[in-house]
Amino acid sequence: MEDTRAGIVGVTLFVIACASAYYLRNADVLLGHFDLGWHLAAGDLIRQMGQVPQHDPWSFTAGNTHWFNLSWLWDVLASWIYQQAQFGGLVILTVVFGTAIAGCLLFITMRAGASVLASGVAALCACLLYPAFSGFPNIYLAASPNMATMLGCVIFFGVCLKPSRALLALPLVMLAWANLHGGFPLGLFLIGFFAAGALARRDWRAVGLYVATGLGCLAATLVNPLGWHIYQGVAGTLGNSAAAQITEWMSYFYNFHFPGSVPGLCYILLFAFVELRYRAPCRAEARILAWLFLLAGLYQFRYLAFFFLFSTIPMALWLDRPDHELRRAAGLVAERAPGRAAATGLTK
Repeated sequence: MEDTRAGIVGVTLFVIACASAYYLRNADVLLGHFDLGWHLAAGDLIRQMGQVPQHDPWSFTAGNTHWFNLSWLWDVLASWIYQQAQFGGLVILTVVFGTAIAGCLLFITMRAGASVLASGVAALCACLLYPAFSGFPNIYLAASPNMATMLGCVIFFGVCLKPSRALLALPLVMLAWANLHGGFPLGLFLIGFFAAGALARRDWRAVGLYVATGLGCLAATLVNPLGWHIYQGVAGTLGNSAAAQITEWMSYFYNFHFPGSVPGLCYILLFAFVELRYRAPCRAEARILAWLFLLAGLYQFRYLAFFFLFSTIPMALWLDRPDHELRRAAGLVAERAPGRAAATGLTK
């Protein structure tokens, strides 16, 4: 049965409702992110000063070291929401980001050719697994700037999958992303990754679109209070020796918790089995991204959330496989039926 508009709307509402209920059920964990108080204080300070401070006023060891606040805009937004609606407002903000991610995943998987039902199942699995509530405080959907990177990655992933003029709107997304969270280089990586795929296929039109978009996004990252020094701040975060003591930078095996991590592990094993045994017919870039972030997530837990998001397309198309086989079999029967009828003298 072909997907109808009513079916698409129904599945979309169901997925968003289930994901929202799940996030609200874990509201105390969403607000328990260890950095939330610091971000609220930073937002209060920026609003009071009317500018982003150059030095951290709460550090006893930083001295005159330059403070690279890579999430200043999220801090200001969270500070204002907390002033207006307290913690309830922050929970609503988090759920809004989560539902936006769910809706984007549904659109992406259906656009890739999966049925609405398979898309709904795959998107819901991703939305239930990527927050990693069992790996507290490594929560990738919480009242923290991380939510901007999760949504930004999904938007870039969906737009880059099928190159069109919509790519030229991504610099506007990057303009917000670069001021909300320091994870914005992932957007540049995705553009470069898909550009390499287009180059390998010698799709010169797509290459041109990716290059133009990449240059626009690169320019957009410089529109921030830090200017080009924003990359200095990102490099300082990625290369900081303290990362070895932070759990989200450690391996998946260090962050494994029983039984909370079991559903995620089962999904990983199912994905590996499906990919190695059946290989759903999807774009090579989607498959490679899923595998790349799975391996990166096993090495550093912080990347595993992206695996759940990027794996929705191959998983949705695999879920559609039995349905496609039934359709193919029904078509063969329909083609052969007239021949059998003629041979048995049943036709008029």
